[in-house]
Amino acid sequence: MHWKGLSLALALSALAATSASARDITPDAPLPRACGYDRAAMLAMPFERFDQDFAEGWRPLADRPGCELAAAEVLAAYRVENSPRLSSGESRLLAWHEGQLRAMVGDIPDAITLITISRAGDADQVNSLYADATLAFLRHDRRALKAARRRLAALPKPDGFDREAAATAKRLGLVVSWPPNLDVVDGLAACFDRPYAEAYGAACRHKAGATRTTRLAHRSWKFL
Repeated sequence: MHWKGLSLALALSALAATSASARDITPDAPLPRACGYDRAAMLAMPFERFDQDFAEGWRPLADRPGCELAAAEVLAAYRVENSPRLSSGESRLLAWHEGQLRAMVGDIPDAITLITISRAGDADQVNSLYADATLAFLRHDRRALKAARRRLAALPKPDGFDREAAATAKRLGLVVSWPPNLDVVDGLAACFDRPYAEAYGAACRHKAGATRTTRLAHRSWKFL
């Protein structure tokens, strides 16, 4: 397996192209005042700044208590408004993050749709198996979750991973062990009957006995 590097490790990967289109989701209700943001400025950001910068874009908005839905809505709007200049991989990466956010607030049907879109056609086994594990959790399919976890754990470490991981740790403060997100999957399994927002968290990873947890110097570790 060819290792593509960690330039998007904090967001899983740039997902591969397929024919599915971005979903145009609009707010179901007015957003809380505490979740206000400059919509025009947000939608005008270049992709790297909007999605990959922990100090700008949707991540600081998602970090505000109760503002996950607001962040999901701006992700949906960004994919639609910027579709002409987004690559298929970038659009799918945004769909993944929107799916995570919608799962966080309990919107499981939309979360499954979005994560399925982000999963389709992805040739990277690490990303695909992590998405498979997440979908299995959301569908309450324990057998599929165990199967995805087993396959993820068995993936051989590619040449160059340690070098790329060290560079990412220096640049972003992100520590990634091989295989990435195995600790997250273990947390989902340990808290299988809990809501996604809880099962995704550090407490469930610790409950699973995960010792090689992805660490980040920012709060936005939640959305990787």
